Amino acid sequence: MSIDSINQLSNIAALIRSQVGSRGATTSRRSAITESKQSKTGKREADSTLEQKLITRLGAVLPDDPQRRRKAFLAFIEAVLLDELGDRLVNDPGFYQLAETVGERMLAEPSLSEPIASAIDRMLMASD
Repeated sequence: MSIDSINQLSNIAALIRSQVGSRGATTSRRSAITESKQSKTGKREADSTLEQKLITRLGAVLPDDPQRRRKAFLAFIEAVLLDELGDRLVNDPGFYQLAETVGERMLAEPSLSEPIASAIDRMLMASD
């Protein structure tokens, strides 16, 4: 990805983080407690980077899927949320609803439609 696409994706990621800020603070406290326990037992694993999470999630979006753009954007939101709130949420039944809600709110914001469309294009080009 180019520097421009990374900056654009970073800006959108920052917006997602701000939308889930209060929940993220609670989850971050829980995460800190869990990490402290894990480091004591020597089982602490390194988190994958946001880019790795995104690549993994985009890999699940098929090239011929008619909803590919929507799913790519949702994959991005999910990757950012998991990066911010912790990978353990992937098994939380409310996680995917949270990601959908964040996506719907962002897509409903007219000022974000062009940056989101551009970011989706760049993600899809990079994943091909």
